[in-house]
Amino acid sequence: MNRRRITVMGPADCRRKGKGCKEIHSNNVLIWSGVEQHQRAKHGVAFILHPDTAKNLTDTAYISERVIRMTIREKDRITNYIYVYAPCNDSYSDQEKDDFFEEVSDSLSQLLSLCAEHDLVIANTLFQHRRSHTQTWYRWNDLITTSQIDFILTRTTRRNRVHDARVIPNAGLDTDHRPVVMWIDGSSTKPHRRKVTPEEQINWHKFRKSMDIQEETRRKVTESLEHIDTNNMTASEAWCTFRDTLLNTVKKACGTKRQKRGQRKATVWWNDEVKEAVKEKKRLAEYPWPDPPPSNKISARPSSSPPPRRP
Repeated sequence: MNRRRITVMGPADCRRKGKGCKEIHSNNVLIWSGVEQHQRAKHGVAFILHPDTAKNLTDTAYISERVIRMTIREKDRITNYIYVYAPCNDSYSDQEKDDFFEEVSDSLSQLLSLCAEHDLVIANTLFQHRRSHTQTWYRWNDLITTSQIDFILTRTTRRNRVHDARVIPNAGLDTDHRPVVMWIDGSSTKPHRRKVTPEEQINWHKFRKSMDIQEETRRKVTESLEHIDTNNMTASEAWCTFRDTLLNTVKKACGTKRQKRGQRKATVWWNDEVKEAVKEKKRLAEYPWPDPPPSNKISARPSSSPPPRRP
């Protein structure tokens, strides 16, 4: 962990009974969730936290020997870590796999819907790496038969904070799986702001200033409504027809604009009279006024020439 600068690690198959939290070597903190004391320890999931990360631990949920969750609060950001150790397709019976998926969710489709609802992405598939940095499982004594069955999921809103995610092929662990590591920036505390595309708005300010545009709009709206039979329409349909005709006519006459974030809107007091007054003020400020006449007062500044001598 120290060499790779890993702050949170999730080992699988820790095979510890019960559940708890304890301090281990190098002041790291181990959090595990396993079976009951009277049962045989087959699997087990755990988290190993760096001492600085363990100080921010606020909550832990020991769900089962395959699922564990913890909550870490960093400044004003709360991060939930959920570790799921799913049964392999070949190593376990159908009953064990069915019991596991029933524990996680009512059905697999509901679990996928939950992931889609929270907008999750697979971090170790976002980057282009060589084959040895993407394959997470190797068959014993056979480096050709490989698969990618271990994943790290994160929110789409934090995708830009993920610097890299890959497999460490030379970890030297006594297992047929390779560890998957993700480097994510945790220093940013700014909340995610959804990018909103500004909508088109009718330039009503131009419509209010020009009497000619108002008269032209009134004439075109009247001509358009004369060709529409509103006798067989309801009150709501007639109103919608009038509204759409009016808006389309004003839109063609005045045009549209896009209001950006932080853009100053038009104020009521800014009109042609104020605009001309501002222009006049700027013109007078740049006018080459003549220099003021010299003053008749005696200057108090001492002269540099010596005073005249008396005869």
